[in-house]
Amino acid sequence: MVTHKPHNHDGYGENNYHHEDCNFQFSKVDILSKKGCSYCSLLRGTENIIRGINIMKNDLALAKEMFFYYGCSHFFMAHEGDYEKYKKFNISKEQEIQWVSEFQNNLLKAINEGKEDNESVEMKVSSLCSTLRTFKNLDIAYQLMDALNNPRLKLDSFSKMVISEIILETVRSLNRDKNLSGNIILADMKKFALNMLKSVADNPIIVDPAYLNAGYLKDEVKEGSIIDRIQGTLKEWS
Repeated sequence: MVTHKPHNHDGYGENNYHHEDCNFQFSKVDILSKKGCSYCSLLRGTENIIRGINIMKNDLALAKEMFFYYGCSHFFMAHEGDYEKYKKFNISKEQEIQWVSEFQNNLLKAINEGKEDNESVEMKVSSLCSTLRTFKNLDIAYQLMDALNNPRLKLDSFSKMVISEIILETVRSLNRDKNLSGNIILADMKKFALNMLKSVADNPIIVDPAYLNAGYLKDEVKEGSIIDRIQGTLKEWS
């Protein structure tokens, strides 16, 4: 229970009171005319507001963590049974678009730094292209193509082939959208991927030892398999 007692401090007399909870001095008239310490009431109200804001911030942070974990994909959330949990956060489409931009820029930054191994670069390209297919913010595609042209990237032949295929499948998917069919950015993505494949086919085949040592890829990483696969893709898209 909040208690008040007479308190003489800094010129306050016996008719003035000191509230132990907030260290606030007020007059006896205030005590008689009010149901409690108005200053503490204000503090409690402010604390409740701050507590509510902190809860919202925590919820937002958790929602963002889930969104990033699933590569900005509601589909993958649903597949793993987490979409209903995510929906409870009531995240707006505008907020998701901001998060997608951040997610994509994080991927691009990692690729541009040139410190990722080939498999990690593949995975990041795949994740970024997945967001492109979902959110259709195609302008980011040029930044992806610039990142893949970064001389610091030491991509082997197999990785270039897989990345080219990912980009082409993204183009195929987005071309199904009547609003995007024939889009110049999609045409540039297709051109970029086909040129990368032609470059691999025209140069000695080099495969990252990590792939060579992966038993499940033993047939796919053979030089003949890579050349056949590239030629098949080039024929399909020519």
